[in-house]
Amino acid sequence: MEQENHASIAKARKGLERALRSSQAGSYFRVNRSFYVVGAALSLLAFGLTALRADDPAMAGIFFSWIGIWTFAVAALSLRALQALRRARARPRFMTILAAIFTCLMAVPFVLGEVAGLAFLSVAVSLPAVGCLTIIAVLNALFWHLLKAPTPEGRRVMDALEGFRLYLSVGERERLEMLHPPERTPELFERYLPYALALDVENAWAALFADVLNRAAAEGYSPSWYVGHGFGTGDFSGFADSLGTGFSTAISSSATAPGSTSGSGGGGGSGGGGGGGGGGGW
Repeated sequence: MEQENHASIAKARKGLERALRSSQAGSYFRVNRSFYVVGAALSLLAFGLTALRADDPAMAGIFFSWIGIWTFAVAALSLRALQALRRARARPRFMTILAAIFTCLMAVPFVLGEVAGLAFLSVAVSLPAVGCLTIIAVLNALFWHLLKAPTPEGRRVMDALEGFRLYLSVGERERLEMLHPPERTPELFERYLPYALALDVENAWAALFADVLNRAAAEGYSPSWYVGHGFGTGDFSGFADSLGTGFSTAISSSATAPGSTSGSGGGGGSGGGGGGGGGGGW
């Protein structure tokens, strides 16, 4: 995947998202927007009445409009900062940490602008009114997410995914060995590796098969999808981590226009120097 193909790849990603949302939203997930609209309308009414009771209703209305738009921008940027921090925590690599620091630094002046706007608004109306309206705004943002809920069928699918995630994690190894474990083979590792990558447990899944893969690599084993040398160098957790990071970076970079920046940053490659796949690729 090359960055020159960013337009077609980004279009394909958006098309897939729309298709999944339209086909699965009602069956597995509900956003319950109708309930949210009622609360949002009452909140807007409270904002309007507060502006009308100000000494200068027109100025208060302008401040409310400005702070509302600004708050949406601050919320979006803060959400991106939180996502970057989570990525850096899940994959503490140089580029993910650098991206998290950069995103957080970008959010700081916007947050300070939000505080300054609220201070000016408290002069236009009153400090208690601003406090109450801030609580109302926070509740609206909170219930935007809390009202989303899986359907009974969606809940069963989520439970099944969580169970599968536990199965793939090394923490379940002892329990699996006491029950009816499948034979640990390179083929089993390859079969479920894509799911482990999707569920962010590729390191644990690779560690579970480290001894099996080392023995197989000593006998000349190499996956059909792996091109290069050095597959059996021992650090299969590092190999899986490099594979996941490289895959995510390749998708993110190829969907970004050349010359623009991406929150995921560069660096990292499947089979790169971070682990057992040193020198190879896929």
